[in-house]
Amino acid sequence: MDSLGLLLNSAASLGTLAAALLAWQSILLLRRELETSDRFKRADLINELTRAFYDDEDLVNHFLHLSYSPDYRFDIARFEGTHGQPNVEHVQLARREDRLTSELLDLLNSVCFYVEQRMLTAEEIASTGLGYVIARVWRHGAVQQYIAWVDQPNPGSSAQASAFAHFRRHAPAITLLKYPVSQKHQRG
Repeated sequence: MDSLGLLLNSAASLGTLAAALLAWQSILLLRRELETSDRFKRADLINELTRAFYDDEDLVNHFLHLSYSPDYRFDIARFEGTHGQPNVEHVQLARREDRLTSELLDLLNSVCFYVEQRMLTAEEIASTGLGYVIARVWRHGAVQQYIAWVDQPNPGSSAQASAFAHFRRHAPAITLLKYPVSQKHQRG
C-alpha cells in the first residue's frame, strides 16, 4: 500500500473513531438528562405528597395530637360502648379520631406505595418531614392497636384484612433510617 492509501485509511479510521466518540458522548448526555429528569419527577412527587399532608389542617392537627398529647389512646370501648349501650359522645369523638387516623394512615400508605413501586426510595422519604411523620406514627402504640383493630375480620366474612399494607411493609425501614436503633421514640 502506498503512503497515500495508508493516510486515507488512517483518516477513515480516525473519522470512524471520532463518530463513535460523538455517539458515546450523546448517549452519556442523554442518560444524564434522563437521570436529572427522574430526580425532578421524584422531587415533585415528594413535594406533592408533603403538600397533601400540610395543606390539610385537620390532618396536621390530628398528627400533632397523636404525636404529642399524652391522652391520645386507642380505646376500643369508645367504639363498642359500655354494657351494650354506646356512649354517643364518645362514639362521635371516636369516629372523628378514627376518620382522621384512617386519613393519616391512608396518606402514609400512599407514600409507602411509591417506595414499594421504586418511584421513591426509603432514604429519600426518611430525609423529609414525611419521614418524620411516618416514624412517629409507626412507633405509636395506639396506632398499632388501631391497625390491629381495623384488621379484625368482619363477622361472617372470610376476607382477610390487611389494612395499610404498604405502610406496614416500609414504615419500619423508614423509621430505622430516621431513628437508628439506639434512639427510643415509642409512645403508647
